[in-house]
Amino acid sequence: MPASLRFVSLYNSPNLPTLLPTFGNLSLLEMLDLQGCNVLVTLPTSVAQLNSLNFLNLGKCSNLTTLPETFGNLSALQMLGLSECSKLATLPPTFGQLKSLVWFNMDGCEAITTLPNSFGNLSALIILKLNRCSNLSSLPESFAQLSCLKMLWMDGCERLTSLPNNFGELKSLKLLKIKDCSNLKTLNGDFGSLASLKTLNASNCESLDGEAVDILVKMENLMFVKIYGSERVMERWKE
Repeated sequence: MPASLRFVSLYNSPNLPTLLPTFGNLSLLEMLDLQGCNVLVTLPTSVAQLNSLNFLNLGKCSNLTTLPETFGNLSALQMLGLSECSKLATLPPTFGQLKSLVWFNMDGCEAITTLPNSFGNLSALIILKLNRCSNLSSLPESFAQLSCLKMLWMDGCERLTSLPNNFGELKSLKLLKIKDCSNLKTLNGDFGSLASLKTLNASNCESLDGEAVDILVKMENLMFVKIYGSERVMERWKE
């Protein structure tokens, strides 16, 4: 491929395995779209050499199982799509080195059970989508270090039982959607410290305890709340 390329789209390409090893020479490449490439099982280390890459879409690569250990070397990466990568079980420990990452979509990554401890080092992250990560059971304590995070979607994370104890340290968070998290039991003690939170949707969190109401009524900046679907929450509202 010509070294001058800035944008490459190989949507659903059957020839991807033969093309990817040549990508390391594309030093000027800024956008790479590999959506729907079901032949992709592992991402070669050559991709991590793309120092100018700011957009990478691996969405619907349904057979992708691993990202290279050097993935964190993508220092210019601002937008990353991994939605519907249903066999991707882990993110590499170096993931937190993506200091330019602003937007990250992991919707439908059903095999993910947790996020790396380095995740909290994503200091530029503003938008995070973790919808339907149905086996995600916990978030690392470092998650609360995401100081720029403004929008977080976690609908349908069915195995999630609690949020980190320091979740309230997400001072920039304005929107939180955690509906259909059927095993989420509590909003944790410092949840009320989310000073910027305007919108909360925790509907159909059927295991949520009534203490959530006590926390929410004290959050003066909240403008929109949906929290139906839990009997204990409904009973507390009536008191």
